Amino acid sequence: MSLLDLWLLGLEIEGYDGKTLELYHMTSENAANSIVSQQYMKPGSQGMFGPAVYFAETKEACQRKAKHKEVLLIAQVKVGKSLICREASYGLNDNIISDLGCHSVKGVGCVSSVEYAIYNSFQITQIKRVQTFPLYRQVSPRFEVTSDECRIQ
Repeated sequence: MSLLDLWLLGLEIEGYDGKTLELYHMTSENAANSIVSQQYMKPGSQGMFGPAVYFAETKEACQRKAKHKEVLLIAQVKVGKSLICREASYGLNDNIISDLGCHSVKGVGCVSSVEYAIYNSFQITQIKRVQTFPLYRQVSPRFEVTSDECRIQ
């Protein structure tokens, strides 16, 4: 598909063959152990841009979005040419992305921060754990309730 065809369809593409970024993914402790030891990430079965492995550009964005908030991973991700999506497209998959000449999806505007969907595990390398400290403290405040007010101690 030519750039003119993509433009006529209203599709945006950015990047280039081989473009690699350092991106973040958060998962459970068990999954992280397996991912790091095997250096392999299996795409999920569903998501905003179809079945893929999802990454964020920053640690903070990753912690806000992740389903499993136990272990933060960092990886070298060959995003290559990215199809820009400004709204959810649940029906996307590797075949559709490939037919458009793309290697990934970059979600912008439809999510709180930039998110990448990667459909092929071979695009993900050098997966490591990141030492983190919680961004959000899970400490419950103590409340003292009196007749008409509530005070935090």
